[in-house]
Amino acid sequence: MVNLNILLYNTFVRTKKSTFKLGLLDYRLFLTMDELEKINKFSNAKGFYDIFIGSVCADEYSNLSTFHTLKNMTSKKISMRLINLLRHKYVSLIYCEKNEQLYYRLTNLGKVALSEYNGKKKKLLKKFVEQKEENIVEIINHR
Repeated sequence: MVNLNILLYNTFVRTKKSTFKLGLLDYRLFLTMDELEKINKFSNAKGFYDIFIGSVCADEYSNLSTFHTLKNMTSKKISMRLINLLRHKYVSLIYCEKNEQLYYRLTNLGKVALSEYNGKKKKLLKKFVEQKEENIVEIINHR
């Protein structure tokens, strides 16, 4: 017969250790960092937000594959994901003396994760096209 104390201990006292799993946003961040690094540019959280929602005016950023791919993303969520990626050593910080700010760059661990993701899953990043709604229209056949 199973001891009741052991059963209660196993159900209430033991806690599961959570593992860190990379999501689609993480891979989009990796891909953006990789493409920016190829043109010798680095970004902070606000810059990633501007690229994802498509509010950057420069033509060199509109050619990125992740440009204007997320409509309803908040900058706070992007910042929190970047902090988690920094804690788990997927990204690191680089200091710019000119602006006196810290920017994110991809580490070797992040590059390995990105290459593994590109090898397994080939998802196309859907770019959003703004559709203009007409507020006043003419309807010929009405009753």
